[in-house]
Amino acid sequence: MEAFEGSESWGGFRFLGLAIAVFFALNITVFCAVSASRPLLNTLVLSPDRPSGIVTATFTHNDISHMFGNLAVFGILGLFFVGVNQSADLESRRRLSKIFVFGSFLAGMAASAVQLGIWKISGVSTIQACGASGMVYGAAGILLASALYNIPGCISNIRLIMSDRLGIAPPNIFYAISFSMCVVALFSYMAVFETKVFFYMESGVVWSAHELGFLFGFLASILVLLALRRRGRESLHI
Repeated sequence: MEAFEGSESWGGFRFLGLAIAVFFALNITVFCAVSASRPLLNTLVLSPDRPSGIVTATFTHNDISHMFGNLAVFGILGLFFVGVNQSADLESRRRLSKIFVFGSFLAGMAASAVQLGIWKISGVSTIQACGASGMVYGAAGILLASALYNIPGCISNIRLIMSDRLGIAPPNIFYAISFSMCVVALFSYMAVFETKVFFYMESGVVWSAHELGFLFGFLASILVLLALRRRGRESLHI
């Protein structure tokens, strides 16, 4: 197996860590600004007459528990994403970090845009929504897609290494497949048997945005990962 520089657990994930830190800082800063000037909240939220909220509502929260709940979950999802992709090389880790960060944000925006369209079609005019939940669920969808994508490759690598009498599988591969299988098992159980809990279906919560964010994140990342795999295979024949 080819060794690469910076193959330690956090190597190649600097962009992901930086993006999470910036995301935390933006949300906390906006929350402080909204707390100091409540009228600002009406400018940043998503509502039928404020489509700009497709972007700004992601960084806006109405109460501190909502904000820290979203931040904590997003951070945990980021940590799991690092674990799932432990077997990737340095360049792949950098690429995957960008997929996670930008994919999560775009999934959250897409969920907000569809939700806005639903409100307009249904004639709703007074509702408002804010929070990073769409982005967080988009990150969850990307994490699940990455875990599903990684399992076959990890198993194949372990088989190849074990077929060599002197071959020893590096710990990173076992970390990656362990994290991946845990993610798939947990998400599968929650989505099937605890749907209301998983998507936080509570009154006063726009939980449809949670479902949309998760769906967009999952499907988009699967398509991107498959495209990258196909491009990699084609490059081998050049």
